[in-house]
Amino acid sequence: FTWTFFLRTKNETSSILRNFITEIENLKDLKVKIIRYDNGGEFKNQEMNEFCTKKDHLGKFNAKGDEGYFIGYSMSSKAFRVFSKRTKKVEENLHVDFLENKLIEKGAVPNWLFDIDSLTN
Repeated sequence: FTWTFFLRTKNETSSILRNFITEIENLKDLKVKIIRYDNGGEFKNQEMNEFCTKKDHLGKFNAKGDEGYFIGYSMSSKAFRVFSKRTKKVEENLHVDFLENKLIEKGAVPNWLFDIDSLTN
């Protein structure tokens, strides 16, 4: 869904956004998790800071991606098999960035990485 609000001035942003978030949360019985913005001045004011603090929004986003270990290639698609350090599961993903300049030090890889039973369960 997309909602559009036409504003006369940037000063209206805080009040309209506060009302909109409250209305949507009440209507759908869900919570807004993230507010994305472009570092514009309309979000850098006391009113928005207080509102976000009350709503338990974090000031910064989490990391864009998860780190993992390259396991191999998928047998059923053109994807990479990667062991995710966060979820501790093997995932297949097309969108993988490799840190080719970073050397893997001896002993840096966990022992269970080479245990086929722990990777397939």
